[in-house]
Amino acid sequence: MWAGMDQDDRPLSADPIGLVAVDLDGTLLRSDGSICAPSAEAIVDAAEKGVKVVLCSGRSPQSMLRIYDALGLNTWMIAHNGAMIVDPVSKQVIANETMASTIARQTVEIGRGVAPNVAVGVYIGDQCYTDTVRSRARKAALAAVGTDKPAVEADTGTVAAADEMSDPAGKLSEVLEQPVTKVMFVGESDVLGGIQMALQARLAEQVEFAFSDLRLLQVVRRGVDKATAVERVAAHYGVSRQGVMAIGDAPNDIGMLRWAGMGIALNNAWDDVRRAAHFVCPSNDHAGVAEAFKKYVAWS
Repeated sequence: MWAGMDQDDRPLSADPIGLVAVDLDGTLLRSDGSICAPSAEAIVDAAEKGVKVVLCSGRSPQSMLRIYDALGLNTWMIAHNGAMIVDPVSKQVIANETMASTIARQTVEIGRGVAPNVAVGVYIGDQCYTDTVRSRARKAALAAVGTDKPAVEADTGTVAAADEMSDPAGKLSEVLEQPVTKVMFVGESDVLGGIQMALQARLAEQVEFAFSDLRLLQVVRRGVDKATAVERVAAHYGVSRQGVMAIGDAPNDIGMLRWAGMGIALNNAWDDVRRAAHFVCPSNDHAGVAEAFKKYVAWS
């Protein structure tokens, strides 16, 4: 299904696909947090044929690792909306694009100025620090996805965020004295929308912010996003922009869908994400990733 391009007149690439950047929550993962067999098989088959399959998420590396291992991947991995690139095989951090402590502190202050009780998580690399009590985070997690255990050990983004924030590792006032990888706010969508507007008004030149879920607003340093990270990873593997396919569903995926030679949105994607893609495939609950691989990778 042709989606059309929103403010993007680049031609559709005819190059063989050599790298596929795949978002997790709402894309590869179904609503229950599991990976369907057809999508998992499509990824494994493509990797065996030499296609570089790169997981690209707003999650922390640790939260992504179970999915990475389950798929048997050996590629670099993009975390924190592009702020971190890691090599799970060598256990090396390839990049950690941090924001200055002063900017991170302002981000938290602005968010709390709009909503004093909003749940806040501050990431230093793979470690999340919060002053949010466990009960609030757990309640939000269970409300988001229910209590069923997923078929694959892969939580949704909201659950991952809540789980990682459930046991405070330090006071935010102490953590915010050092460079920060990511700040995230967890809460109701209308509250987060107010925080986003406040950040836009006061810190638009210093930070990037995007929703990866209706209840999860993520903030990283200005100039950092999934697109810049995918570009770096593609260069590492010697794959041109035209040979990259990106698959996503949420606003934090728009950049990489527009950058890639072929951008794929799933049918459950936000409207502006669909407009940013070349094509739309079935939803995350109907093997959309498998369909994208079948249609646009297998032939190459």
